[in-house]
Amino acid sequence: MNKILFVVLPYMLERKDATTKLRAFVAFPYGVLSIATYLKKNTDAEVKIFDYNLHENLPEMLSEYKPDIVAISMMFGNSYKYVGDVALQTKEWNPKTLVVIGGAATRGSYEEILSGQPCVDMVCDGEGEIPFRKLVTGDQSSAWVTRDKLQQGIVPVKELIHDLDEVIDLDYSFVNIDDYRMEQSFGINLRENAKQFFVITSRGCPFHCRFCMNAANPDKTVRYASVDRVINHVSDLVRNYGMTVLTIYDDQLLFNKKRAKELFRRLIPFNLRIDCPNGLSVAFIDDELAGLMKSAGMDTAKLAIESGSPYVLYKLINKPLKLPMVKPIVEILHKHGFWVEGYFVIGMPGETDDHRKETVAFIKDVGIDWSSCSSAMPLIGTPLFNECKEKGYFKNNVTILSFDTTNTFIDTPDYSHEYINEQTYLINLDVNFVNNRSMKIGDYDGAIRLFKQVTKMFYNQAFAHYYLSECYRKQGNISESDKEMGVYKTLIKTNPEWNRWSVAFGLGR
Repeated sequence: MNKILFVVLPYMLERKDATTKLRAFVAFPYGVLSIATYLKKNTDAEVKIFDYNLHENLPEMLSEYKPDIVAISMMFGNSYKYVGDVALQTKEWNPKTLVVIGGAATRGSYEEILSGQPCVDMVCDGEGEIPFRKLVTGDQSSAWVTRDKLQQGIVPVKELIHDLDEVIDLDYSFVNIDDYRMEQSFGINLRENAKQFFVITSRGCPFHCRFCMNAANPDKTVRYASVDRVINHVSDLVRNYGMTVLTIYDDQLLFNKKRAKELFRRLIPFNLRIDCPNGLSVAFIDDELAGLMKSAGMDTAKLAIESGSPYVLYKLINKPLKLPMVKPIVEILHKHGFWVEGYFVIGMPGETDDHRKETVAFIKDVGIDWSSCSSAMPLIGTPLFNECKEKGYFKNNVTILSFDTTNTFIDTPDYSHEYINEQTYLINLDVNFVNNRSMKIGDYDGAIRLFKQVTKMFYNQAFAHYYLSECYRKQGNISESDKEMGVYKTLIKTNPEWNRWSVAFGLGR
């Protein structure tokens, strides 16, 4: 019998300031749980999960469990610095143990990993369920990359599960559920004391956005689990674990509109809060679907828009969204009581200050409640990464596998990465605080809930305290207004950047 130890690398990042975006909580290792559950159903392999975010003594686990295979899971690029230690500790314990690695952050980087990590034997390119089953049963898989294959010029070919009913149900007995503290993504009506679980009901994306790993994937099909199987799994999570918040992590949840409507219609009786942090495609939303999503428990609609500049959207990002359709859809969502968040990417090579001004004007015009603006990040294997590498946009010996997605490191002849990072943050300040929609329409209760959530996540966010003060002042709550203004003044006195930005936007009274 093969004994496999999955090692989840550390990915925790302390939220030191308001620009920190990586998760600062321990989430269920969904991908590892999916592979472990699949192996349990289809092989005689024995599987354990060692999560470095919860435990530290890997040598003790190795000695006690004696695995034949140590499988490293790397979901985030900032975890790469731990790969060498985990692999070395494993080989020092037993040089014959097979060390493999996979996960979202390894896609497209197998050459760098195998050249830089001598103790790693194999890299899994793409989804892991079928490659791991074949590894356990001794069958050959085209998805495993080795040094020998690279020397022979053999290109890996992903092996995909096409019927996702096989992988919807997760076996949570592999972990101690009480060890994990999920966190709802940013929204307006978060559930208190939430019991939150993930589900991925589809895989694949038909689009070619240049900053996305899917752009390099020639297979543009979208694969689905049946609605019946998804609903059965949701029912199990509610019954067995008391789930109150369901996070759906599909890339294209709404692509099959008929299926999406059936799914949300059948989620209504569960009385859950539905969270879709990967973003929804505007093109597939209509009045009926918006009503069903709201009735099912979704209160925050996160829209993957990417840019308000037609040139950037169509020429630089290659996203087929028709911008004129966004405003009518936002109005439909507002009609159904949604709080609308838009996702935007700032700083694609070729984007100018004028293009960024177009995006800011677009955000203000269409009535988005909150905009999550992020600097363009060149993930390995994407067309954006290839362009940056070919044109020499990576400076200062950047280690590609160690970035944390918080800030960009693209230096073009037109703009430095420092300039883009600051412009991104200034746009966030402009559209989310200085020109906050809730305040503009006089919804001060809504604005207060929003800004209080921001200060809870990032206490040093000076603008949140300033506009909290303004909201309280508008409501005549002078004591709370003065308290928040006091925090704001303290922050701008002790932080030169906050003082500079406050002056730039004319804050103060």
